[in-house]
Amino acid sequence: VFADDSDNVEWGMHTLDRNHPSAGLLASRVLWTRHFVDFLNHNRARANFYSSTFLCQDFLERDVAFDFSQVSLDNVETAIQTQPECVTCHASLDPLASVFGAFQENINLGYDQQGVASSFKQRWYAGLTEPSYFGLPLNNLSELGTYTASDMRFAQCMVEQTWDFFSPGVDLDGLEKIDLTSVFVASNYSMKQLVQHIVQSPEYVEQTARILRPEQLWGTILSLGQMDQSDSSLRKIVWSPEHRVLFGSTDDIGVLSANTAFTVGHHMALEWIVKELSTIIELDLLTQNIEERQLLIQLQESTQQGRLKQVLHWKRTLHSEYVASSDGEVEALMNLWNNVDSTSGEVTAWSTVLAVLLHDARAVLR
Repeated sequence: VFADDSDNVEWGMHTLDRNHPSAGLLASRVLWTRHFVDFLNHNRARANFYSSTFLCQDFLERDVAFDFSQVSLDNVETAIQTQPECVTCHASLDPLASVFGAFQENINLGYDQQGVASSFKQRWYAGLTEPSYFGLPLNNLSELGTYTASDMRFAQCMVEQTWDFFSPGVDLDGLEKIDLTSVFVASNYSMKQLVQHIVQSPEYVEQTARILRPEQLWGTILSLGQMDQSDSSLRKIVWSPEHRVLFGSTDDIGVLSANTAFTVGHHMALEWIVKELSTIIELDLLTQNIEERQLLIQLQESTQQGRLKQVLHWKRTLHSEYVASSDGEVEALMNLWNNVDSTSGEVTAWSTVLAVLLHDARAVLR
């Protein structure tokens, strides 16, 4: 929980107020502050976000024949209750939306109070439309969590979203979805076992290579050594919208679709990454003890054998493939290191070898 002691802002334990519902992620103040809705929306956008995220049931994607000429801005709420095309969705959407009223925003509140749960707001919204979970009685977010966990759509949705994360663009047919869902439920909703089955499937193994997501690249870079996740400026790969877009990803505002092709933006992002890593290499060689190094963790001794061990570690990690010390590419990298070292020094030699490895297509394609 986020705590502020007025002097420093940091993560720590914090006691929730008595109005805050006990419902895990469904009662996250941050989540519902992020998914802000205005007064007239009656929390319908939040309900649809919940339904599409946890049940993979997006109300906006339902096929409905609708005549907009029969509805004006003055009678929208009436149409929602009377027009058959409207009732089709709103009969289940509106009662579900009522339960999210506890987190209704108030523009007159200070930042520290915005998004805080209120039992009064919860009761007020429940008075407008009686809450229900697709026809089942519903009183609060805690009960919503119970309904969600026991709804088979939740298990299926988690399978679909996990599959899409590991195999984007590869369709999961009905029988495969049933099989994976059965595995997921039988394992007591173990994500570890679900992921294990997905990555061992023929569809995952045989899929074509694609550009790594920024967070996947970040994970690969971290596995190169012992870098501090909290201090490294490389965290921008994951959190900075500008850096994410450079690497072909989305910023969820202006760029909503990922770029699957390797572009000039990727080259720019890799140049920046190499520059940041070169700074770490310089610190490793000039100021750090061997046990405190962040990138050159395999370089225990400055010998040909010691350097070979470091190059092998970098290549195997970045290119996600096993290579022997006698491999031709490894020999070429060692020759490159020796040539650069003889003219520009050890720091430049290591930075150059790492730059060559990172700019290889295998470092950013899987």
